[in-house]
Amino acid sequence: MAQQNALPTESLVVCQDAQGNDLRGFPTRLTRHQVIFEIHGVEPVLRTSEVLNEFKVTVQDRSVYSGRALVTNLLNASTGTSCEVKLDEAGFTGPWFAPAKPSGLGFPDFLEDWQRLYRVLPEFKGAIVDMQSFLSELRLALDQVELEVRSVPSDDRARLEREAVSNWSAQMLPAFNVLHENLESISGTIPEELRPVHQVIAKRSLHPIVMC
Repeated sequence: MAQQNALPTESLVVCQDAQGNDLRGFPTRLTRHQVIFEIHGVEPVLRTSEVLNEFKVTVQDRSVYSGRALVTNLLNASTGTSCEVKLDEAGFTGPWFAPAKPSGLGFPDFLEDWQRLYRVLPEFKGAIVDMQSFLSELRLALDQVELEVRSVPSDDRARLEREAVSNWSAQMLPAFNVLHENLESISGTIPEELRPVHQVIAKRSLHPIVMC
């Protein structure tokens, strides 16, 4: 059975598609033979059986894979694309897949990384949840507006799109600014040594929505 590793929060995939476009994603599963990663906020540009060049996986700023990858599966969602690729075992550049030992090698690192989340200020968590909820519901509402605009004759569609953007942005921005100012105020109270883990929480919660 292939060994699967719990990925720390600071993990990243970068690569190039067949057309030479740079792609960046967040890995959710990594084994000796495959990696599954998410690309947020972009139109699907990949195809099954496509070869990805300069494929690199980093974990906590440490390179663990560098080589090529073959796209084996794609799943499109409202927030982006989940991509599964096959890896060449020779491409692993670090001891990320060290043989398992009875002592449970690797779990202390996972536990330490997971426990850091408890050090996030409760008021910061609350502010992030408020922003996440607001933006998620806003996206659903705008999806409905887009469907309504597309249902009208094409002659009126461009005008209605401009009016919808103008009306929604004029009312949305002040409401969002209140949430953002609250987050900024709380962020100013975070001790220097705790800021990295707070940044991780913010990225994991908000980037899937705002990284377009």
